[in-house]
Amino acid sequence: MQKITRRTLIRSTGAVIVGGSIAAVFAGCAPDSSPAPKSVLVYGGTPSGIAAAVAVARAGVAVTIVLGESPLGGMMTNGLGHSDIENSALVAGLADTYFREVGKLYSAAGPVYDFEPHIALKAFQSILGRYSIVPVEGILDRVAKSGTTVTGIVLDDGTQFNADIFIDASYEGVLLQQSAVSMTYGRESTETYGEKVAGYGYQVKPYPITAKNASGELSAGLSSSPTTLPGAADKKIMAFNYRLCLSNEPSNSIPFSKGANYDATQFDLLARSFKTSIPYTLNAVAVTPHKFDLNGGGFFDTDLVAGSWGFPTADRAGRKAIADVHRDYTMNLMYFLANDPSVPQHVRDQTNQYGLAKDEFTTTNNFPAQLYIRESLRMVGETVVTESDLVSDKVKADSIGLGTYRIDCHHVQRFIDTGGDVAVEGGIPTTSTDEVTGYQIPYSALLPNKAEATNLISSVCISASHVAWASIRVEPTFLVLGEAAGVAAALAVTSGAPLHQLKVTTLQSMLIAAGARITV
Repeated sequence: MQKITRRTLIRSTGAVIVGGSIAAVFAGCAPDSSPAPKSVLVYGGTPSGIAAAVAVARAGVAVTIVLGESPLGGMMTNGLGHSDIENSALVAGLADTYFREVGKLYSAAGPVYDFEPHIALKAFQSILGRYSIVPVEGILDRVAKSGTTVTGIVLDDGTQFNADIFIDASYEGVLLQQSAVSMTYGRESTETYGEKVAGYGYQVKPYPITAKNASGELSAGLSSSPTTLPGAADKKIMAFNYRLCLSNEPSNSIPFSKGANYDATQFDLLARSFKTSIPYTLNAVAVTPHKFDLNGGGFFDTDLVAGSWGFPTADRAGRKAIADVHRDYTMNLMYFLANDPSVPQHVRDQTNQYGLAKDEFTTTNNFPAQLYIRESLRMVGETVVTESDLVSDKVKADSIGLGTYRIDCHHVQRFIDTGGDVAVEGGIPTTSTDEVTGYQIPYSALLPNKAEATNLISSVCISASHVAWASIRVEPTFLVLGEAAGVAAALAVTSGAPLHQLKVTTLQSMLIAAGARITV
């Protein structure tokens, strides 16, 4: 990996650096006349980025991984300890390596799929250490590009790297975006790709709760004017949350405290729901006997419905602001559930069984550093994976891995129905007739259009519709995609063939030889 100083870049003839969503162009990256070693740069410290970097290094190719906006391990080291795995028999390759490393840390004989955040971090560090991979801290500021070739990146501290192949393994997709690759976000219409569960209104759940409080004011978090045409496209995305790691051991538990700007009226809709027949329980899943992964997905919980909508188009400061809002919301919600007199005693008692785990996230006040970005920008590339690829047209000649998780979209919005009550919309559960049992993911879905970028590949924000993304979006699948992108990048470097012209059968053979699984 060639590291370039700012002074060297400025001396280069024809150097042009442009920020924003338009790619930059510069010439003459090398600081001297000697040829730089062939190399790959991975952007994103997510599990997918780690898998990509390891796959590259395993092939004997020089690799650098830049963490970007994610701490090392992304969601898997930041509270998402209950793995989204529905068929462990299909877990293979570096994904299996990771879960077996977790098992070793728990002194188990085989893979372990539920884990504590600090164990996940140790597992990733151990795997990276086997290949002497030391992640670089830094966040992308600008991209350098010549024609369709990405030649380098500039980090926020001015550090610059060039490489032969670049992998975007970030949750945000910013390397793709700043490389002028076509991106999209939100929900396509049913007509766009012929998806029957696409667009607005596939599943609208009414609740017997008035949308206005006692003063006649609309409750927080409600939209008064949702999209009204079923199946219509919009730019709304599913809810984000923080996956708290809770403990029920008093000696290892920190009571919930207020976040910034605490205001109990933010939860008046939830308070009114307690007076109805709607049940309430914390979705806390045990990952060890005394540690729990707290998730959302109910009527009103840690998912901040509609709080994610601005994320795909936000700049770095905007993304941080959205994360801060989610953090305060989560802290205030937990404090409200534990203490507010409007909350039924049994709910307060249940909440107070737990606290923030004292031995987790010790550098961030026991709160996760990573917001669960369930959906953001998605690439529009050579192939777009859609609903039919998950439930009917599952076999792909260029398969590089399997997707095995159900179609699972969290709520997109709450709004006022025609009767003045509350309705929740956006969920996409897999139906009994269209069950996702395992589908092949095509290599072409990892590639941008070759007219836009020829040495850039994605392992997270791949080319998929909103519906397909609702299945692809889980970390075990990102591990699969990371390994595939890493093997493809290494093959492109060693063979000299462009990413779009790789011999797919060779790529597939390399993946299979490494233990990956590309067929059900």
